[in-house]
Amino acid sequence: MLKTILNRPVAVVTIFSVIVAISVLMALGIPLDMYPSLDFPIQAISVPYPGAGPREVEEEVTRVIEGEMAGMEGLSSMTSTSSENMARIILNFEFGSDITSIQADIRSRLDRVKPKLPKETEDPILVKFDPSSFPVLSLSFNGDRSERDLTQIARDRVIPALESLEGVGSVSLVGVRDSIVRVDIDQNALESYGMSLSSISRILSAQNFQLGAGSFEELDKDILIRTSGRFESLEEIADTVILTIPGAFGESGTPILLKDMGSVSWDYTDSDSLVRINGDPGISLEVRKGSEANSVEVSDTVKARVAELNQELPAGVELALLTDSTSDVRDNLSQVGSAAVLGILFAVVILLIFLRQVKSTIIIGLSIPIALIITTAGLAVSGRTLNLVTLVGLAMGVGLIVDSSIVIIENIFRLRMKGAPMGVSARRGAGEMMAPITASTLTTIAVFLPLLIYKSDLGFIGNFFGELAFVIILSLLASLAVAAILVPVLSSHFLTIHTREERPIKRRFFRSIDNALEGFFLGMENSFARFLKFGMKHKALVILISVSLFAGSMLLITKIDVSMLPPISEDSVYMEAEFPTGTALSETNRVMSDLNDRIIDEIQGYDRIVMTARKGEGSLEITFLDEENT
Repeated sequence: MLKTILNRPVAVVTIFSVIVAISVLMALGIPLDMYPSLDFPIQAISVPYPGAGPREVEEEVTRVIEGEMAGMEGLSSMTSTSSENMARIILNFEFGSDITSIQADIRSRLDRVKPKLPKETEDPILVKFDPSSFPVLSLSFNGDRSERDLTQIARDRVIPALESLEGVGSVSLVGVRDSIVRVDIDQNALESYGMSLSSISRILSAQNFQLGAGSFEELDKDILIRTSGRFESLEEIADTVILTIPGAFGESGTPILLKDMGSVSWDYTDSDSLVRINGDPGISLEVRKGSEANSVEVSDTVKARVAELNQELPAGVELALLTDSTSDVRDNLSQVGSAAVLGILFAVVILLIFLRQVKSTIIIGLSIPIALIITTAGLAVSGRTLNLVTLVGLAMGVGLIVDSSIVIIENIFRLRMKGAPMGVSARRGAGEMMAPITASTLTTIAVFLPLLIYKSDLGFIGNFFGELAFVIILSLLASLAVAAILVPVLSSHFLTIHTREERPIKRRFFRSIDNALEGFFLGMENSFARFLKFGMKHKALVILISVSLFAGSMLLITKIDVSMLPPISEDSVYMEAEFPTGTALSETNRVMSDLNDRIIDEIQGYDRIVMTARKGEGSLEITFLDEENT
């Protein structure tokens, strides 16, 4: 087979060129993300219970559902929160569990338990934990407009414009309150006119309606008729006739308007959250991507559209970027990518120094990116993303990829030094090393294969680092194919390897460098030979030193700190505060606002501070300026 391959060099190079071209196209479309996409086996159940306190919720809803869910197959833990008007139960299952069957089982159990719940409870809501549901971007929206106007502009113009973008799943408002019409009625007026609040409410409802009035046909078209009696302004509401006082002696009655009995004004519903941006009240928008969308592409698309919207929005209103979750993705991927490129360059330089053959170095230098490109295409085919773990796998693969090619090249060069023709050297050199490099590759694959096979049994660690094992295995297989097929073809037909006797170095400068390196390597070989000879004569000493080093290493392992990921430098700080159950939003807002004001007064060098207050909890995110901007 190898002889057939070497006899068709053009076909081999053409096939590899096509494979590389297709791989490049596929690699360009691979999604970018911070970490691998993991299917977390976490389910959340929410049960609204309007008007109930935390104790009622716990006793009448939470405990009932917990009892029904206990004993589910694969359930590893269950936590619950009983708060005002709401019960939440988090079910954590073992990794590798069948999420579809789990959801079906949960829904079946919820249907069974539903008759046991109070009639006032609403239907239970089952939600699967999905990391992609976290916002990709957070935007601030503020200006010299009222809260009502800003909210209306955001809902009418900003949200539709952003949700129409490709890859955007949803855009939600945070820290907004819905506008309502507030009607304040004077108690004395109610009593003097013999009215009640419910009767006034009925009168207003009766005059605020829209009714269909049929249709008629004209010019081959059906035209619908609707009568509209909806209020269009506060003045219309204030001028509503509430009752008419009959006149004396047949005179017309005196209408009593709503404004005669009280006042009408705009107000807001009670909000479930409040937001302050750098100390000023504001609203924010959270942009979430679609399930299959690329976070980085969504971020770029949204930021470009935000710049356009700022030109279209009314004067004095601004849409600005608060947080971008993809900034860390870009920075970390860029750093790992740069490290991988530097690794390739260093590998090529080291090869050039040791091989002292430009053509051999070029062949091995080509094998590295070809194997990496094919590996990246394999990631795209398998539906994986280019993330920190897969990039680390590619970077580790650089060192493993060159091994097989170096062994093949070195053996071909050895046969050429013995005087064998180029064709014979390529065929015999690759053939002799085929079994050793295949065994070496399979041995390395065998080390990583269990991570891939048993990743379901290894929980989060297995699922996380299974991606690393997949990349390394893929890169090893690609490098084996390149070393066994492409390297012999290139070395025998396109970048023919010659010995120093066949092609001596003509330039004195390069010849002196080559001679110096040759002398250095001969010295290394002689030193190693003497060291090995000493070790063979003093076997007991060698064994003692080896055992001591092994024992010392095992002892030092116990001193090493263990963590999931190494510490990384952050440009932001995120804090959460939890308050006692039942704490009102106003109290949470007061405490968080005080903390926010103290931070603004005492901390320097920040870019923005975003405070969010909710019932019973609050958060602060402080983003600092870059070092060059401080």
